[in-house]
Amino acid sequence: MRLKNLTITVSLVIISALDAWGGTPATMRLDFFHTGNATQELFSVDRVVMEPVPWPGNPNRPIDATNRGKYFFEVRDLSSKRVLYSRGFSSIYGEWVTTDEAKTANRTFHESLRFPAPEAPVQIVVKKRNPQNTFREIWTTNIDPKDKNLDTSKPPFSGRVLEIEKNGDSAFKVDLLFLGEGYTAAEQDKCEKDVRRLTAGVFTFSPFKERRQDFNIWAICAPSPDSGVSHPAFGIHRNTLFGSQFDVFGEERYALSFDNRAIRSLQPISYILRCPQRYHLTVILLTTVWDRSECPARPRIQCGGLRAAATTVRFVPAPSAIALRAISSIPWS
Repeated sequence: MRLKNLTITVSLVIISALDAWGGTPATMRLDFFHTGNATQELFSVDRVVMEPVPWPGNPNRPIDATNRGKYFFEVRDLSSKRVLYSRGFSSIYGEWVTTDEAKTANRTFHESLRFPAPEAPVQIVVKKRNPQNTFREIWTTNIDPKDKNLDTSKPPFSGRVLEIEKNGDSAFKVDLLFLGEGYTAAEQDKCEKDVRRLTAGVFTFSPFKERRQDFNIWAICAPSPDSGVSHPAFGIHRNTLFGSQFDVFGEERYALSFDNRAIRSLQPISYILRCPQRYHLTVILLTTVWDRSECPARPRIQCGGLRAAATTVRFVPAPSAIALRAISSIPWS
């Protein structure tokens, strides 16, 4: 009887949340700055964006009950305080704050939250796990969908959107998106070949090869001003679309992009491909070196690490295995 009652309660919450959206809503995104150090955390709004596409997420799962992520956010109706949407997440800030640098310095990271666009004012509530492993509220901000400052513009885009493999509606599939980074206009064909080679390799491993029909694969190949990515340890600095670099947090082999705003601004996937909230983003880096044990003159595609729901990938010596480890570490829900 207890299990039956629990099932009924959860079902009622989901139905109630769906009713609040009034059908299929648009997609809204909150861009914000996350600032702090090992002992202090601050948040500030950058912009609120209305993405010109219907909400692509699973309509049957507006409430996240997985209890995953270092952070958690809720979209609450401002009047009733009823939770309309929620998701757990992790971020670069959450990783950086564990480093030695965070003990002596402040840093700011750009982050984003995506959710079904509300029809009435809402409150965004961000929570963080405390030492007891429970979420506590650390920031709130209100959003009015009728605010005159709501950004409805479309960012410019000059690249190619590639449908590598599609197996169904994104709302009910896991969508993998590959972004080419450090490929110039003359290297766009190479970008596509690298993506297709990586895709073929990943799906030779279990359990992905058995669940291939559960995935959609996309890619965006857009030209970077410079070829390759930055590697400060070798004095290499490149002008690229997403500002990706190695030597992250003092680790030579760790590569990330800190420019979330650039990724969001360029990223047409949100309104062309309609990927869901929890798609997996992999940035493929074109570079020349990986660490000091390798000769800088040997061109190769390299990899970094994990960034929330994003990874960076190299093609030496086994790109598929590296991508597999990174993708497998994401808590899909």
